[in-house]
Amino acid sequence: MTGPDADADVRVELGPLAAPVLSRVMSALAARADLPLDRVSEAGLLGDAVAAHALPRVDDGFVRLVVSARRGELVVRVGPLLDGGAEGLLRDSDLPELGSVIRRLSDDVGTEEVDGREHLVPVGDRHRRTGRGDGREAGGHGLHRARWARRHRGAGPPLPR
Repeated sequence: MTGPDADADVRVELGPLAAPVLSRVMSALAARADLPLDRVSEAGLLGDAVAAHALPRVDDGFVRLVVSARRGELVVRVGPLLDGGAEGLLRDSDLPELGSVIRRLSDDVGTEEVDGREHLVPVGDRHRRTGRGDGREAGGHGLHRARWARRHRGAGPPLPR
């Protein structure tokens, strides 16, 4: 996913500007991929999560995102990471009651080795909203339901959309 296959290849120093830069790049490319508005927002949150948790997982203070946006799909490669960095990044983004934010915001998460270095590869696509039977079908996925549950404890289930 480099060269003509990538829509963006961004290398950012992990500092105060990393989150806004990665968030905007991810959101812009999600919109370019014609993802629904809530998924565009989630792509920005994914950029924020990477910026917030990648520093201990890289050796030079920089993280690189290679992003491919195709109609209905956004594929991201985050790296290069230290050995075990992909799993560490997922673990570092854990929130109580939700688990890994990166996993929640992605439809699939894998790892890939490029030039002998580990990379995290989260993928987002429209299949999330089509009723795959994993709790993230049409009407909201687990992250939105968990937010609703925290705000409305004891108020009954959320109304259908």
